[in-house]
Amino acid sequence: MSHWKKKVCKDANFLHHWHIDGSSPVTVTIAETGFRTAKDQDGEKELFCVIIKGKEDLPFGINVTNGEIMQALHGKDDADWIGKKITLRTALCRGDECLRIDGPKGMRFSKAVPKFKYTDEMKAAKGGGE
Repeated sequence: MSHWKKKVCKDANFLHHWHIDGSSPVTVTIAETGFRTAKDQDGEKELFCVIIKGKEDLPFGINVTNGEIMQALHGKDDADWIGKKITLRTALCRGDECLRIDGPKGMRFSKAVPKFKYTDEMKAAKGGGE
């Protein structure tokens, strides 16, 4: 089964939660870092992102939350992220679906990382139902 947004937003030029819906978690390798132009209903803007190989071959935008998680996993220098593997998971963030980088169980993040819940864990707790 595939998320409806994957069909409606098929021209999305950045990786979104609906791209991995149903296959979360998914592990990818960072091929490079840099800025890319994101297009949405509000126009275009430059976003810092990691270019990943392994899922849709789309850039994954790094917001403050995912940036903090990346720093905890692989350090402050984004050049050191290249070649590293990360696991992406769908999550509920402030009531909306999003993508989060997964950290090892028990890893403590800075207070800048807001609380979120991984949707695959929520589904498993409910017995795997949709």
